[in-house]
Amino acid sequence: LAEGSIRETMKLVPDSAIAFVIVENLKKASNEIEQCMERMEKSNMLVGGRPIDMLRAAMGFSSGINENGSLVVYFTAFDQGSMQYTILVPVKSSDEFIEANLQPVQDQGASRYMTKNGDIVDMHILQNHVAISTPNAGFVEPGLGIAEKIEGLGQSVDSILKDADWMLWLDDRAIQELNRGTNESGMADVVDSFLMGIRLDPLG
Repeated sequence: LAEGSIRETMKLVPDSAIAFVIVENLKKASNEIEQCMERMEKSNMLVGGRPIDMLRAAMGFSSGINENGSLVVYFTAFDQGSMQYTILVPVKSSDEFIEANLQPVQDQGASRYMTKNGDIVDMHILQNHVAISTPNAGFVEPGLGIAEKIEGLGQSVDSILKDADWMLWLDDRAIQELNRGTNESGMADVVDSFLMGIRLDPLG
């Protein structure tokens, strides 16, 4: 697996995940979204600045992000009563990122912090990322992770991932939860999982 590829990044996602999103290069994705919006004459929709800046604001992270790194969001529980998620934020320096964006919460354990948005989260330091999780989500250190499960889907994975800038995957449990409460029969009755690779092409 080539370093920096989506396949390599998938190793950061544990096999307990039921859904994940990978943005392989934040700056590249942000720039391509901007160019796509300009091409469609919709750049006025980016009133909050660059897409990457809007993402920073939404997450409450002001600085310390490695814009050329990969952002990963995965879910281990995904239903109306509980949404357990982990965000793997690419960082230049974990110390710089933590100091700029997280405040330790006293008497809640060494890994419990508060974001600038007031959210209580658990934090774990990885080699090139800081993991931000819902409290008690049960963080799993990276290994082979979900990669083996995705590779097991067959040769079609290669064509899906070719040149992808983004990747989205849902297993049947996530699909069922998304479909819960609707009158639809549900995609989970037909497929075991859903995998999509996205390449943003500003030139159309």
